[in-house]
Amino acid sequence: MRGDTATGWYVHDRRNGERVEIADHPGQPLTRHDIDELYDMALAEGLRADICVLSGPAEPSVVPPDIYRRLAADLTNNGAQVVADLSGDHLTAVCEGGLYIVKVSHEELIDDGRAENDSAEGIVAAMRKLHEEGAESVVVTRADSSSLALLDGDVFEVMAPKVEAADTRGAGDSLTAGVTAVLAKGGDLTEAVRTGAAAGAINVTRHGLGEGRADAIAELIPRVRVEPFKRGE
Repeated sequence: MRGDTATGWYVHDRRNGERVEIADHPGQPLTRHDIDELYDMALAEGLRADICVLSGPAEPSVVPPDIYRRLAADLTNNGAQVVADLSGDHLTAVCEGGLYIVKVSHEELIDDGRAENDSAEGIVAAMRKLHEEGAESVVVTRADSSSLALLDGDVFEVMAPKVEAADTRGAGDSLTAGVTAVLAKGGDLTEAVRTGAAAGAINVTRHGLGEGRADAIAELIPRVRVEPFKRGE
């Protein structure tokens, strides 16, 4: 798709095994023409794929939240499953449109004012509010703590195996990818969340974003524990 506005970019120095940002440009807000072209293309591809992921731009102003709301609504109303990995106004927008499952971090919930603190009970309350707003299921990652998942109205604690981290960035993206891959093959939510947790765990053992060998992920999947959440633990 050719656009009238400049896209975002970044430059990282990785020569010493670290990821050091040298410069970046988030991109410019899309013009009306670009938005129309992007919308039609995203809608067509989403319906063709049956399941799609809505993820946010690095700079929220590039694509208005209402575009996400409309996409979520149009895809859902026409039989597609929508997975969202969003926060802020864009998260609110897709919930209003309706979606199958959303992944968000507990830090994002706190930053958005949806949770007062990082207590499990506060996070669960925020998850239930997201469900009321339109998300059928919710997965919240909690950094070094176990993730929480609201599936079919019940809350579960998702405990991935402990691994030595080389780079923690990209773990959430890998979790979303793992969840989506299983759902695309017709798997159930619990299997999807377990696979996503394994993919996120493998990602942190590597120095790239959203990476992980399929065979390594497969070995970790049986080691992921999904248990009913117990208040106060």
